[in-house]
Amino acid sequence: MEFGSKFAYMPSKMEEDEIPDDDDIVDTVLEASATDKDIGDDESVCLDILDTAGQEEYSSIRDLYMRTGDAFLIVYSVTDPMSFDQVEPLYELIKTFEYRNKLLPAVICANKQDLTPTVPNSEGQSLADKLGIPFLPTSAKTGLNVQEAYETVVRQIPTLNAQCKVVMLGSGGAGKSSITTRFVSGSFVENYDPTIEDSYRKMIRVKGRKVKRDNNVQKSAGSTRRKSGDMTTLQRVGSFLSSLGSGIFRRSSQHQRERPVTAPAQPTKAKSRKSAMSKMTKCERADANVVMVTLNTLEDMSTLATGDPVYCRKCQAIMSCLSEVVEEEGDLKWICEFCRAENIAKDMNKEEVPSGEMTDFAMSPPSEAAEGDSTGKENGADEGKKVGPSKGYLVYCLDISGSMSCSNKLPELQSRWKNMRDRTDYGDLSISRLDSIKEAVKRQLERLKEEDPDRRVIFILFSSEVTILGDCGTGATKVINTDLGNNDVLLERGKTYSNSMEIKCLSESYSNLQDKVESLRTEGCTALGPALSIACGIVTGTKGSEVVLCTDGEPNTGVGGTNINNTSYYKMIGNYAKDNGIVISLLAVQGAPVNLRIVKECAEISGGTINVLNPLEIMRQLRLISQNYIVATTVCVTLLLHPDLEVDDPQYPKGNSRIVKEVGTATRDMTLTFKFRLKDPKKAPSLKKLPFQVQVSYTLRDGRKMLRTISKTLDTTTKREEMEEGMNVHVLSLAAVQKSAYMASKGDVEEARSHILSVKKMVNECSRLEEQKEEMFAFNQESREVIDEIKKLRVQKQQLGRTELSDEQSAILTKNAFSNPSSRYMGSSKKSQILSKRVEKNSMLSEQYYQYQC
Repeated sequence: MEFGSKFAYMPSKMEEDEIPDDDDIVDTVLEASATDKDIGDDESVCLDILDTAGQEEYSSIRDLYMRTGDAFLIVYSVTDPMSFDQVEPLYELIKTFEYRNKLLPAVICANKQDLTPTVPNSEGQSLADKLGIPFLPTSAKTGLNVQEAYETVVRQIPTLNAQCKVVMLGSGGAGKSSITTRFVSGSFVENYDPTIEDSYRKMIRVKGRKVKRDNNVQKSAGSTRRKSGDMTTLQRVGSFLSSLGSGIFRRSSQHQRERPVTAPAQPTKAKSRKSAMSKMTKCERADANVVMVTLNTLEDMSTLATGDPVYCRKCQAIMSCLSEVVEEEGDLKWICEFCRAENIAKDMNKEEVPSGEMTDFAMSPPSEAAEGDSTGKENGADEGKKVGPSKGYLVYCLDISGSMSCSNKLPELQSRWKNMRDRTDYGDLSISRLDSIKEAVKRQLERLKEEDPDRRVIFILFSSEVTILGDCGTGATKVINTDLGNNDVLLERGKTYSNSMEIKCLSESYSNLQDKVESLRTEGCTALGPALSIACGIVTGTKGSEVVLCTDGEPNTGVGGTNINNTSYYKMIGNYAKDNGIVISLLAVQGAPVNLRIVKECAEISGGTINVLNPLEIMRQLRLISQNYIVATTVCVTLLLHPDLEVDDPQYPKGNSRIVKEVGTATRDMTLTFKFRLKDPKKAPSLKKLPFQVQVSYTLRDGRKMLRTISKTLDTTTKREEMEEGMNVHVLSLAAVQKSAYMASKGDVEEARSHILSVKKMVNECSRLEEQKEEMFAFNQESREVIDEIKKLRVQKQQLGRTELSDEQSAILTKNAFSNPSSRYMGSSKKSQILSKRVEKNSMLSEQYYQYQC
């Protein structure tokens, strides 16, 4: 459990804020408060570093960074001549973008200097001289020239802004990730998982280089002059700021005085000022009253207690390290820190009172069916009841309907790279939707075979009918083409199939599965709903099973067919999956509309992911799903606040100091945030510290039922400047994006916009520490996706009077509201703490991954 600040802010009255109403200038105005203020010194710059993982697969994020990058580190290994051969083609690739100057900010890094070279440094230096860029021998293991590489490439950027994008390029295995993690964390991570694509923000000082603080506005002699470029936008910004005077950027910290932001001279007529002032929108002023709960450590049993939890008889809080406990006549008397009720804990020693902030209680033993039980049937239980292997099944439901034969051209960047790398003109390159899924699944099976050979994989195909292939062994196929409109019948057919199926582990079924994938052909319509019901029936009773739906079109056959307006089905099947510990993830291939706003509910409720992807990204997304593995099922989170506080969240009724959130299945990336506030600002609590408790009940994959309690206190303050100075920006940022994405998905567009922009304004104005600045830049970058979608929905609502989410908008908002890793918003110091956990345990995976060619 983490908080949005070192202080819980207790204002004496509701506070209002003002944000620009014009979407065209809002980013420029709000981010001016970050770039215009003193960000540290004139040589401080925040590097936004993209570690592109391997080069074998297309990635839209890498495409974006390469097109908009400010500087590039091109890395090769001195032990791999093939990686050296790719340096010049990579340099030529990034030079082809039309906006590039002749002098491209780039550095060649000859990595792995700690090993015996097969490529002498003289060859690297000769190539660098030929290309006219610097050359540095580096070693991520020893740290040789790692810091110097980043400083060298940043020095080459013609105009150094407050934030600069640095892109890591090079062939697989060259050590890009190792250089990045050495620079960010100061340590060497051996056998780093090469498939992880991530970005990092780190503040550095570049001695001798002045940093330009604003991309759009330059300050000179106390005034502002316009740059050449986007004159229309800047004129509106100037008019807006001129009319507001000193009213918009009020410094909240004690050491900052109120300072006006001046602008170009503008007409001072009353009508002009009134027009500009009308562009202000009033909203509730942001604060940092946020609780964040991460669920990725539920499998960690290091804090296991010996006894049972002791509950308060009145409010159901659990005795914790915060509790006031005294011994009376052999019993323990406990004064509840929340409701102040007196409780007696009989037959309990004082040594059994939890001493740490986090405590785990085992509420039941593991299931009798041991891990690896091939039948998955509970000993002594009914014949048809399964508990399954502890890791559950992985079910791929693959769309083979006719529309999957449509082809997509390779993205320009990927085609260009293939031509330059191979020195060949391939012409127009394209791939069908089905072929892209086939390639993705084959590579995923390759990875799973090495990483998790005991995993059991099931294939289900759907078109006009549903074909259960099982593990593709002899006699496993079953075709279902009747009663496709009856969910109960379909679930039972899945359960019946599971009772007789013999699914071998992947180490045995791999060849059959690969052969079946290769032979897939397209036909018929899209019976997505029937396939999903059957899949859920098959894995009912197992622990930690996953269903991955791959489709490109709108469900139009059987149950869940949106052509018959069967909108309640997906909510129902989502709840069924959550109740049975099943995760449903949806991969919608770009093409015909999927009607995602309806279909997505099954994934949203069950805790899965939702994505609408270019067919070439299917492989990457399947990999990300496998990395975001299930940590627990039947998860239920209870949050207890002080009685004077209430949860401030559109998902819960107002006035509640105790809420219960039914999560269902928790994955590694799942993070929950809760906003809170005073119930009555006129009645602030007298306590200088407020108690908070989170109770998480869950089931591990071995069947154990567990209860985790996390109890902390938070200092209170009535001074806004104290709260702002103590901001935990990464917690605050994630909460703002989650809440705004959720509200926008429900049609509350204005409320969503006001909330995220007010938080953005506070973060940009008040970030002072280096860590806060790094996380401020991360927030500004990572929140743009949601803000852009809110802008589009706002225009739509103004024009049509309503909002209608497209498939892509549904995917974006749902992803940011429910499947948003908190690490995206972390600065370098916090992110370095989790890097050591990203070790690749199987060296075969690295070798396999590096063999791929895009």
